[in-house]
Amino acid sequence: MARKYTFHNDENTEPGKGIINPISANLDPINSRLNEITAELEKVKLKLASMKNKGKVEAPVKLLPNKKSRRKNGLDGEKLVQTCFGIENLKLPAKSFSASKAPEGSRFRDKEHLAEECYLSLRAMADAEAKGLDSIERYIYNHTLLENYADPNIIKCLCEITFEDGLETDRIPELGYSVGKNVAVKFYVPTNKDKLAEVSVAAIISTVDYDYESEVVEMMALTIDFMTENLDYDVETLFAICEKIYLCPDIPNNDLPNSFKDFLDLMENLWKSPVGMNLLKLMLEKSPAKIRIPEADYSTLPEPTFGDIHLNKEQSDAYYLALQKVHLSYIQAPPGTGKTLVGAMIANASSQMVFLTAETNKAVENLAKYSFNHRRQNRDVIRFYSYSAQLKSPVLAPYSEKAIKKRIQRHGDLSERDRKVFETYDSIQADLATYEKRKKIDFDSVKQLRNQMFRLDNKRTKCMLKVCDLNIVATTSDFGKKMLKRKIPADKFEKCIVDEASQMTLARFLLMAAYFPNIESFTFIGDTNQLSPYVPMDCKNSEHNQFFFQSILQFVQRTKVIPYKNLVKSYRMHPTLLNMVSISFYQSTLVSGVEEKERQLALAKLSLPGISTPMVWYDIKNCAATKTLRTSFSNQKEAILTKTLVNNLMDSGFGANQIGVVCMYKGQVQLVSALLKSTRVSVNTVDGVQGDEKEIIILLTTRTSHKFSDRCSSFLGDANRITVAISRAKNCLIVLGDAEYLRKNCQWKRVVHFYEERNAIWTFLKMFGRLALSKLLCTATSSITAGRNTSIFNRPKRFYKTVEVAPETVNGKEEFVVLLDGKTVKTMAKNVLRLPTEALAQVIANEWDSQEKVINMTHMRCTGLAFTALDNPFHQTKEDIIKYVMEYSVTDTILYVSPSPINLNLKQQELWIPVIDWANQKYNLGIEPTESLFELPKFSPDAVATLTNYFNGYNFWQLIGYQYSVEATKSVLLSLATAENALNPERAVELARLEQAYQEKLYGTVEWCHSIESMETGCRLASGALFVNLSATQTD
Repeated sequence: MARKYTFHNDENTEPGKGIINPISANLDPINSRLNEITAELEKVKLKLASMKNKGKVEAPVKLLPNKKSRRKNGLDGEKLVQTCFGIENLKLPAKSFSASKAPEGSRFRDKEHLAEECYLSLRAMADAEAKGLDSIERYIYNHTLLENYADPNIIKCLCEITFEDGLETDRIPELGYSVGKNVAVKFYVPTNKDKLAEVSVAAIISTVDYDYESEVVEMMALTIDFMTENLDYDVETLFAICEKIYLCPDIPNNDLPNSFKDFLDLMENLWKSPVGMNLLKLMLEKSPAKIRIPEADYSTLPEPTFGDIHLNKEQSDAYYLALQKVHLSYIQAPPGTGKTLVGAMIANASSQMVFLTAETNKAVENLAKYSFNHRRQNRDVIRFYSYSAQLKSPVLAPYSEKAIKKRIQRHGDLSERDRKVFETYDSIQADLATYEKRKKIDFDSVKQLRNQMFRLDNKRTKCMLKVCDLNIVATTSDFGKKMLKRKIPADKFEKCIVDEASQMTLARFLLMAAYFPNIESFTFIGDTNQLSPYVPMDCKNSEHNQFFFQSILQFVQRTKVIPYKNLVKSYRMHPTLLNMVSISFYQSTLVSGVEEKERQLALAKLSLPGISTPMVWYDIKNCAATKTLRTSFSNQKEAILTKTLVNNLMDSGFGANQIGVVCMYKGQVQLVSALLKSTRVSVNTVDGVQGDEKEIIILLTTRTSHKFSDRCSSFLGDANRITVAISRAKNCLIVLGDAEYLRKNCQWKRVVHFYEERNAIWTFLKMFGRLALSKLLCTATSSITAGRNTSIFNRPKRFYKTVEVAPETVNGKEEFVVLLDGKTVKTMAKNVLRLPTEALAQVIANEWDSQEKVINMTHMRCTGLAFTALDNPFHQTKEDIIKYVMEYSVTDTILYVSPSPINLNLKQQELWIPVIDWANQKYNLGIEPTESLFELPKFSPDAVATLTNYFNGYNFWQLIGYQYSVEATKSVLLSLATAENALNPERAVELARLEQAYQEKLYGTVEWCHSIESMETGCRLASGALFVNLSATQTD
């Protein structure tokens, strides 16, 4: 029988933090008596059934009423027993018997009962996930097999499916039609008896395309990928002979054993390990400890250092704690406290084989990246990706499995035998590269060759582990359970670091840990005040044991006996923003690790409520929300105002990568994303931004009291979600919300009060002015330029008549200033605009002189770049900019040639190869493009070093120009060619947008969107190249 638990606070827990505590009333006698009564009832039922069969009785048997009926009729404790069994003299203790409470000591009878409840919880989650998918088989009425030169082990098919009655666009992703999702393709094969035999084959969606602007979708194009490992059917032949083919979303195999017996056997391996013994003891404990053990303190040990990285006191303690020989430990890490850095330091300091894992790819990627960038001698990182993760991140990191295998094949010290393994693998891959080649071989032979490739790939993995000292392994918990054991034996791992542990349920952790019983130490890193694990609504409201749906981090915290460390110093937010987060959700325990002067970017550029108030709340009281996605909401007026905010922020000099829009509701994400498509500003839900940060965050709360209940919903008012939402901004947090409506929620009340105290709540009238407001709402949706012509920030009138350039000698060096009516121009940070060359000064003077009635900074690109170079708001060095620019080198747009369609492939090769050849000849690089999304182009370390040295020859101002150009084109080579006059800007933009142009030719253009995007790219590229050339001094 499933049991529920109550949560309460006690004097030893932090405010707002509950602990699991069974009800203390001793109801064992009652349970025993009820069991006896139940047994007697069964005997009576059998006897009555026997009598009924003999015709002696027809009276019905009174059964136990269900829970809903008991609540409705007030049946509980004594009344329940009396009603069901007619026992009037049974007296219960003063405390009433409740179905939602368990008596003390009755959490689990034994470890088998515990395993049973855990298995039921996992099974319930899997069933709930499947329930939400589209259950209708969709007819594939058109399909085309695609060539896959990069990996013949994956069969790609472009197919079109229909939704006969139409499907709401908003529901497409939730029904299972998105990249990386699993599908079942059902072939109905003709037989000799004029019947059809059903053959079902699993596949993965790699691309999705439909009319995103339409409210209802009737047709969708999908690319589905068939993984040929252990594939028993010739899929290519099935497509050729079958007329009836259907597709239906499917759930992936989560490695949950099919039977409870198998699950119990798996858990027994865990219980035998030291870690398992500890976990079992904690879960079978009658009640948690009353007093929490002291926080870890290693003040007597020296501060650990890693080159130029220094850990603070709390980080040092956490570092030393994780390296102790303890089976379980945790690090409570609020926003911006450097948990990923600490995790990377721990992984590199350990002498053991370390497994880095988390529930999400984003968390694993961050931890792997930090571990790789800060790796120590004799420590190296490898990142394993699932196929769905590769689809979402086609450019893999240099520490990925595929990148390492390529590297050791080219440069590794391989034996002759090992090199033969790699060569044989490549040879078979070439033999199976095309459908035409595969058709010449019978299916059995193709299957044998593919099986041979899988075996060879396993040998390649062993070669890789032998040649490289890969002792830090990173992947998601799901992939770790399913696939990692095939690559690296589970008994090799001795230590595990679980990042974002607040998002992993206890049940899923136990399942993962059971696959790695040899791990001696687990360190959990996360924040129980941030996002909790995803649990389907059906499970939250079910009878299943809620104990296993709590996070593993919550569980170890509530035991009070697990060693721990709290990180308290945050390095992300402006001190004022951190103060709000700390007061609202962390009992004022957080300390700022940055000074106000380090977070002045927004205050220097925007008109905000105060000189030390990097925050503003725009009241949207009268903006009505509408219901979408059945349980979600959107708000059109809020979306339009968000678009205007973004446009004005970009007019004020902020880049798209500095701005983030965070929505409390998924329905609003789709609406805002459509409006901001051309800006490239990221728009995401709260769930999608944990671990992210931006200079400026615009937070959309969407719901108001206008149409719906005045009571704030538990979803919108969830403390964990609010904490994540308001802690992503480094420089400025802009909230759009109905303050009066949200104030009724105790969590939002503290946030609203913080804004009110600083006079930071503005109305629309204050935001736009009475006339601007009505004009804005009428025109903003019809033209992208409407928002740009109505600035909510300062766009001053032209206040000067004359513009001149004058030389000025500073410290014996000649520089040039621009004079407006004889007064020098100053930057946003109040620095005098002194320019390194007269040519640059003349161009900037011309920009100022060309302004007519108002000063529009979007028309003054060189001025903006000069401001950036002088103020240096991000405190960049030459090395920082070069490193940033070089990150684009291996992901350069023109180094990734699309393998299909063939017309696009030929066009890209025709136009891109000459630019690559020019770069190779001029800089002696030897780079080669790739036609695979899953393989990096040939870009050797020597080529990286050559380009890095070349950029070192430029001055700081010129590098600012290169940075601007590269960000616009996503191409180092096109930016170089433009700056070197090998390409004119128009031609370079054409080359950068080849794929977009091809898609526009196929699907048509949105004039105001695509044309402005093209012009914006051209402006940025041309002004960046001009700035590079005009900033060159005689000494450069």
